[in-house]
Amino acid sequence: MRAGCFRVIDMKIGLLTFTDGTNYGQRLQNYALQEAIRREGHEVFTIKQKHIYSKKHMIKEAVNGMVNRKKKLAEQARINSFERFNNRYISFYEKEIEENSEYSVELNNYFDLFIAGSDQIWNPNSPFVNSNFFMEFADKHKRASYAPSFSVDIIPESSCKSFASWLKAIPALSIRELRGANIIKALTGRDAKLVLDPTLLLTAEEWNAVCKKTASSVSNSPYVLTLFLGEEYENEIKYIQEKTKLPVLTLKDIYSFSPDEFLQCVKEAKLVLTDSYHVTVFSMIFSKPFIVFDRRSKGSGMSSRFETLDYYFDIKNRFWNNIKDDTCSWLKNDGISYSSKIEGLREESLRYLLSILNFSL
Repeated sequence: MRAGCFRVIDMKIGLLTFTDGTNYGQRLQNYALQEAIRREGHEVFTIKQKHIYSKKHMIKEAVNGMVNRKKKLAEQARINSFERFNNRYISFYEKEIEENSEYSVELNNYFDLFIAGSDQIWNPNSPFVNSNFFMEFADKHKRASYAPSFSVDIIPESSCKSFASWLKAIPALSIRELRGANIIKALTGRDAKLVLDPTLLLTAEEWNAVCKKTASSVSNSPYVLTLFLGEEYENEIKYIQEKTKLPVLTLKDIYSFSPDEFLQCVKEAKLVLTDSYHVTVFSMIFSKPFIVFDRRSKGSGMSSRFETLDYYFDIKNRFWNNIKDDTCSWLKNDGISYSSKIEGLREESLRYLLSILNFSL
């Protein structure tokens, strides 16, 4: 509990976020929001989502596993490392929930408050997004959001009616991106609070406590760290390596690393190259020079996420297209500038989070 905050009632709070998969940002934002609420004196549990996969999907997965056994083993090793992280750091509620489940009534009665967030849990193009992430199963006064993302610029017409209805029924609305705030305004007429991603609610010192030493051979000397979720920038990486004279550590080559090992990799890097939102965020938290590349992939773009980061922290000068010819700036550390801005914005976002907790009493 932070100084100056006296609580009369400790609540049971349920977090609604993605719980499947092996995405670093997904797991670490979950942990961060959990811890930010815990230090206010409340019990916090993440509610696992139960997904029903089709027989076609299951058969396809089985065939792929037999055809590419090496890849399947690597994926299983990664799943195991994430499970170890979850078991150590995330408090899950004992039961899973699926949409329109009879168990939803029991869940609603057990918790005092539900918070939807963070991550792309309001993405209309995701097959895993449903009414649970808008807390339709809960009493209205128990619903709040913290920094969810739509991950799109426009809600498809086929989803507008349901999304508008679900959003209007949430008393405390916040969002992670500027364009998300515009979507909520268009659908509901309401102004949603723009707040920081949960990972930015914890300090570098708090994240240091989570970092886990790796067995990587290059982690004992300066290196360039790369993680691209879209296509690799192979020529650009080679060019940067030639200019900096630093070895390159590619996170895709150490696929089985856990989220806490990932943190250590970012913390020890001399320079970070990425198209990932959360890799960029952790580079800023650990005061590491970074270069952001446009993501080369199909599907939703990343522009809204980086647009909001630039709105907060003015990071245009770290975009590859703006910095590629200024080699002297690649290793420049803007950590002090980012740290001071993060601190002020963190307090503002924490005040919003505290207002949710107080409102629900």
